[in-house]
Amino acid sequence: MYKKRGGKGGIRKDAHEAYPEIQIEEVFLALFKEKGVNADEVLVRHAGQFFRILSIDHLRLYDGTEEMLSALKSSGKKIYLLSNAQKIFTEYEMNALGITPYFDGIFISSEHERKKPDVRFFEKLIHTYGIDRDRAVMVGNDGVCDIEGAKKAGLATLYVKTEISPKEELPKADHVLDKINTKLMTQILLAE
Repeated sequence: MYKKRGGKGGIRKDAHEAYPEIQIEEVFLALFKEKGVNADEVLVRHAGQFFRILSIDHLRLYDGTEEMLSALKSSGKKIYLLSNAQKIFTEYEMNALGITPYFDGIFISSEHERKKPDVRFFEKLIHTYGIDRDRAVMVGNDGVCDIEGAKKAGLATLYVKTEISPKEELPKADHVLDKINTKLMTQILLAE
């Protein structure tokens, strides 16, 4: 059902992360087993998704996000998601928001045993989709995970400070926005 991760080696020293990525499904499966419930993969996934639904207050896009994605697609740009997240949460949320069709590829850390800023996560996306580093831009709201990781992978960067950005100094990205501005983001990304 779900493959086990980790082991005696502990935290990977070369991954540049405090904690290795997990699949949250393993947690829910363990909870079911602890209660004597023989849960299959579907029940485990639905339990995780139900937990997530109950734990969020609202789910929305930033104003102008769909227009930005549409403009990028209409201009022939490829759009990929590289996210530190759990697939069972993110997949449902992207579908609920109606944005999944805009993406040419989606890499969620829980499926790839690593997360940003680990350069191997960036490299896996780049190699899987044949992304041209000279034409690619990483957009992110975390100076370490998104911007430093992307720079190590040889990508241009656009940092956007949001209300969920870590408390940090503005990073040395190629483009820096101190707040969400999807019109300006669209202009920057279409110019690249």
